[in-house]
Amino acid sequence: MVAIHITDPVNDSLSIPEHVLRVLREAKRPMRVMDIVSRLEELGVKTTAKKGLMPNVSTAMKRRPDLFARKGRGVYGLKEWLITQSEEGHGREGE
Repeated sequence: MVAIHITDPVNDSLSIPEHVLRVLREAKRPMRVMDIVSRLEELGVKTTAKKGLMPNVSTAMKRRPDLFARKGRGVYGLKEWLITQSEEGHGREGE
């Protein structure tokens, strides 16, 4: 496994999934991977990986189904949003 170094002037200690969590929580909606990467770049997040952030962000979200939920092709949201929506809808069916 190759270690990826992230440079973030705001918080150097965050991992890619933590950065993505921050971006999605800020947006409060599912986003396309390319838009997540654009936002990370705006925030000054950088990687030493030759291919850049795009494949790293995409892989990080696929490997963390406990955090991220795929909403469509290349679109991800937070799993916690699905749980909240499910709980809100539960109990209304029988009313």
